[in-house]
This record gives sequence, structure tokens and C-alpha cells, in this order.
Amino acid sequence: MAGVNPRRRSLCLLLAAAVIPARADNGLPAAADLQRDASEGAVLVLFSLPGCSYCEAVRTQHLLPMQREQGGRLAIREVDMASDALLRDFAGARVSQRQFARAQGARIAPTVMAFGRAGARAGEPIVGAKIPEFYGHYLEELLAAALGPQGLR
Repeated sequence: MAGVNPRRRSLCLLLAAAVIPARADNGLPAAADLQRDASEGAVLVLFSLPGCSYCEAVRTQHLLPMQREQGGRLAIREVDMASDALLRDFAGARVSQRQFARAQGARIAPTVMAFGRAGARAGEPIVGAKIPEFYGHYLEELLAAALGPQGLR
């Protein structure tokens, strides 16, 4: 952007940061505007903690591949249960990721929850690492609840 007015460059960078969803350091988009995400369809949320090896396994072995397979039918977001970074919750309120996790009852990492339109919770949350061999099955059930006949698509 050489030769561009510095004020204009700053404005462009600021706008780009507001439009491009933030990504957690690990590849999943960090939750930023869950109200918007839910207005577009189902949302799967991974509640995690930094340094959690179980969270990393769920993220890399299950959620990242699922994100590629879903091709936009499903928003998969991550909430850092220890973070004070702000997000917009399903009701449109600005809260910290930590506050949102508490409000949803996520107390153990990893926890995966599914939400439909307007933030209605779908299915039973997957709490903890569970049995690794069956984790994919648990996610399929949760995904079916989020995308299923209840009209949460």
C-alpha cells in the first residue's frame, strides 16, 4: 500500500480486521459474532483452554476435518474459557469469552455444544474427551441434532 494516505491505510486495515473473522491460534475461527453465525444456520462451539491436549485432539482430529466437510452449512467456532476477549453472544450482547462459557455452563475443557438459529441449544453437549474411539460418533449425533428435523438448519 505504498503511496496510500496513512489515514486511509489505517482505516482499510481496521475494516479488514472487523470483517475477517479472527482465528484461534489453532485454525478454528474464534467466536466473534455468534448472533450473526446463528442467523445463518447451526453453530458448533468448542469451549477450550490454552494448553489443553484434549482440546487440541478434538480440534485437529474432529472439528477441523468436519469444518472442511461441511462447506459452510455449519459454523464451527472456538471459545477460550480463560479469555477476556469480547464476542457478541446469541442475544447480541458483548461479553467476554470467559463470561459466555460460564453462561453456557461450560466448566470442563473440552466441551462441544451445538446451537441452532437464534442460539437455541441443540442436543446434549459433549463434555470432556470421552472415549477417543467414539468421539466421532458423539459429534455426529450432536451434528444431527443441530442440523436435524427440528428446523435448526
